[in-house]
Amino acid sequence: MKALSMPFQVGWDITHSCNFRCRHCLFSSEQLSDKTSLSRDEALSFISHLAEKKVFHLSLAGGEPLLYPYIVDVIAAATSAGILVAMSTNASLLDKALAEELKKAGLKSLQISLDGSNSLVNDSIRGEGSFDRTMSGIKTAISSGFSVYLAIVIVKQNIHELHEYMEFASNLGVHGIKVQTLIDSGLGHENIGYTGIEESALRLKLIELWNAKEKYRDKLEVMLPLIPEALEQAKSEPEYFNKNTSCLGCQPGLSTVRVNSHGDVRACGGQVNAPSIGNILEKPLQEIWKESSEIVRWRNASLVEDGVSNSSCGSICGNGCRSATVSNIKLQEVHS
Repeated sequence: MKALSMPFQVGWDITHSCNFRCRHCLFSSEQLSDKTSLSRDEALSFISHLAEKKVFHLSLAGGEPLLYPYIVDVIAAATSAGILVAMSTNASLLDKALAEELKKAGLKSLQISLDGSNSLVNDSIRGEGSFDRTMSGIKTAISSGFSVYLAIVIVKQNIHELHEYMEFASNLGVHGIKVQTLIDSGLGHENIGYTGIEESALRLKLIELWNAKEKYRDKLEVMLPLIPEALEQAKSEPEYFNKNTSCLGCQPGLSTVRVNSHGDVRACGGQVNAPSIGNILEKPLQEIWKESSEIVRWRNASLVEDGVSNSSCGSICGNGCRSATVSNIKLQEVHS
């Protein structure tokens, strides 16, 4: 398979620092307290490299990216260079003034994490008071003209109310929701006894959600984990399949790569404790992308653990995300 000379999408955890301590977070408390980040000049130099190499999409995340002091400058530099920028946030710090700055910088969409349709459910996962703070940010984002997507991680505390959550999102006026499964890492690992769901129950719920997806087609974009039971339905979904119906599957090493707040690069955004395969402050990302044996391993393996190769794409349709787990059981999920 011919490799891209540069990733199509770059995910950047621009800061690890976060003002929340969500029970399912793939980062540890220590990582979420890490204030290390690139300087303004270093960040803008990285953006310049991405623009020069024609990277199409930059996904900013954290931690909480709104804590990064030069976030507006980074977005403005990227969008002015023609890079499409998206940001994942808890929105608790988003007020009208900041929203206006972000809009002026060229940001058009926000993915906002909310794990329940009410404070009782959400705050049991994301912390006391988090529902009201995030809802304030969501309302500000919508009124400011952003295209808003909600992101929810299925855990024991919210699995019973996912249909209510979809109705809630639809009535709220967001563009769509992204349903994700737990990654057994960081606080997610620490709290798996509290949040974890048996694979059989999770699969049944995901099948149920796939069957309900059609109900929301005209009013809400619903992005769901890709499981084998839903492959036929997914063939008509552009977020999972190309026009020739080839599966997008798991993309690290194929079209995506992840950079952390220190500038360290790893293939997969879900494996936050994986060894660095290079640092953008020491070597251009394109060189890391082309030369890293770890990138090549991801590119040529259907299952990273056993190295089973697949000539058509990096992951066999239905295998999806190679990091997501519940109680250490591999799940089939697609990460955009």
